[in-house]
Amino acid sequence: PFGYLHIRRGDGMKECDATIDKLTSFLTCSFSGPNAREYLQQHGVDSKPNEQNSAPFLMFMASDANDPTYRQRVLQLLNQQGGSHRIRAMDLDKLILETVQSLVDAGTIPPHYTNNFTIFLIGRILLEQSTFHIRQRRFICPAAVKRLWKTPWDPSWARRHHQNDWIPTPIPWNR
Repeated sequence: PFGYLHIRRGDGMKECDATIDKLTSFLTCSFSGPNAREYLQQHGVDSKPNEQNSAPFLMFMASDANDPTYRQRVLQLLNQQGGSHRIRAMDLDKLILETVQSLVDAGTIPPHYTNNFTIFLIGRILLEQSTFHIRQRRFICPAAVKRLWKTPWDPSWARRHHQNDWIPTPIPWNR
C-alpha cells in the first residue's frame, strides 16, 4: 500500500497557499487524528516503528514545484507525519524521470519521452493505484483532510465541477 500527495504550485499559487508553513499545518492536521492512525494500521503500517520487521508506509509526493529545497522540505514533512507510524516519503517525479531516463539511455524508449507530460501520466496511473491520495491544488485546497480514504477518480465529475483535473486520452507515438 502507498499514499499519494499531489501539490500544484505553478499556476495555482494564487488560489491555494502551498507554502511550507501551510503544508506543515495541513499535513500535521491530516495525519494526527485517530482516523488517520487507524487507517494506516488497517493498511499494514505497524504502530511500533522500532521493531525490525515493521515496514514503513510509502508516501509518494508529486508536484510541479521546481525548487529542490521546497521539494526536499515537503518530503521531510511527510516523513514526520503519522504519529508513531513510520512514513517513508519519496519524490515520485524524480523517481519517474530517473526511470524514464535510464530506459532512454538503454535505447528501450525514444528520448522524446523525457518530458513533464510523461511524468504526469505515469504519476496519474500510480495515483489510481494508491491506497489514498491528498491534494493541495488550485480548486482542491482544504485546510486539512478529515479522513484518509481511497477516493475514486471520476474524470466526468472533475469536468462537471470545472476542476480541470482530468486525464486526457494519450495519443500513441508511432515513431
